[in-house]
Parts: sequence; structure tokens; C-alpha cells
Amino acid sequence: LDGALAALKDNVRLCIVLSSHEGMTHDEIADFTGMPVCTVKSPIRRGSERLLELLAADGDVPREETSS
Repeated sequence: LDGALAALKDNVRLCIVLSSHEGMTHDEIADFTGMPVCTVKSPIRRGSERLLELLAADGDVPREETSS
């Protein structure tokens, strides 16, 4: 997981960690980072998809779980 997170862009990783690990809402992340809420939502969605792809490539997540 650490390697997959490290492969993400800094702003994407920050949004994902704040959302998933810290349990912050999109509004809270926007306030914390100074980014607009619409800018917070996109990296969380795209970054989560990319994170699943990276984990699946490493064999850490079954590939069928990566389908949307």
C-alpha cells in the first residue's frame, strides 16, 4: 500500500489519505488544503481508481474488484 500511495501525485495522495485514513469530508479537506471542493473530489475519485490498479498489478487486490 505504501508503494502504491507513493506512486500517486502529492495532491492526490494527500486527498486520499485525508479522506480514507483521517475520515475527513470533502468540505473539510477543501478547508484544510485551501483547494475548492470540486478540486478535492476529482483527485479522490481518480486517485482511488489508480490506487486499486496499482495494488492489483502488485497482486494485492483481486483484479475483479478493480472494475467499476
